[in-house]
Amino acid sequence: MELRDYIKIILKYKAAVLLITLILAIGGYWWAARQPATVDGSVTFTVVNSERFPADQYGYDYYFTIQSSALLADTIDGWFGSPSFTSKIYDNAKVALPSDTTRAAGRIFRSVKEIEKSPVIVVSAKTQKRSETENLIKSAGELTKNEVDQLIKNNKLPNTFSLLVSEPLILEAKPKPHTYGVAGLVVGLILGSVLALGLHYFKEG
Repeated sequence: MELRDYIKIILKYKAAVLLITLILAIGGYWWAARQPATVDGSVTFTVVNSERFPADQYGYDYYFTIQSSALLADTIDGWFGSPSFTSKIYDNAKVALPSDTTRAAGRIFRSVKEIEKSPVIVVSAKTQKRSETENLIKSAGELTKNEVDQLIKNNKLPNTFSLLVSEPLILEAKPKPHTYGVAGLVVGLILGSVLALGLHYFKEG
């Protein structure tokens, strides 16, 4: 069959095609309109080690310093996968912990190192309330800084280490109803056309 034959079949069942298209378009718009806004927050930690070693001692100038900073960043990354550390952050922020299992609690915060050996780590979390996200991200920055300072105070970490904490970044996001409506329209046209061709096939067969 040629293209015009397919078009004729689709037009023959245009009522069904239009019905499916309208249902999916309206459904996509309605679903997106009813979705609550989510508030994403993030904070960036940068590990700094001011200690310097002679180049001939390690073979590469500042190599050990760079490596040690990255290792501490890895440790911080691990903290945010710990349910107990997550619970401390929520308690400090005075926000109710949404999870009732330790495994789920360990996945609330997302920590990312863009480069494997980087001393920079970005930690993020999201809630449906701006005040909660702001308090959680602020609490995460405070407790992480306190943990590092405590390690230095207890001589478990050289005092050449320090942790730089960025200002919290808070962004609010909400699905756009028009985008989902148009997506539903396109999907509806495709499904409706497939249905029309299927009806024609079985009817003729």
